[in-house]
Amino acid sequence: DRQAIRANSTLALYRTALHLRRTLLAGDDFRWHRTASDQVVAFTRAGNWLSITNFGPEPITVPSGELLLTSDPLLAGGELPADTTAWLWSRST
Repeated sequence: DRQAIRANSTLALYRTALHLRRTLLAGDDFRWHRTASDQVVAFTRAGNWLSITNFGPEPITVPSGELLLTSDPLLAGGELPADTTAWLWSRST
C-alpha cells in the first residue's frame, strides 16, 4: 500500500514501464548498439525507443532523445549513474 502512493516507488516504476512498453512497441524490430564501454548495454526497439543500461561504476552521458523512464534519477549533470537504466524516444536512432 505504501508503494502505491509513492511516485518514486518500485511499483510506480513497473507500472510506468508496462504502460510505456504497451504504447511504444510497434513491431519486432530490434537492434543492438555498439557502446564505448563493455559495461554499457544499449538497444533500439521498433518505434525508435532506446534502452540503455549502465552496469559500470562511472556515470555515462545519456544519448539525445526524450527521456521516458529511468530506474534511478539522472545525476545533476544529466548523466546516467551506475547500475541504472534509461528509456529514451527519438525520431531517429
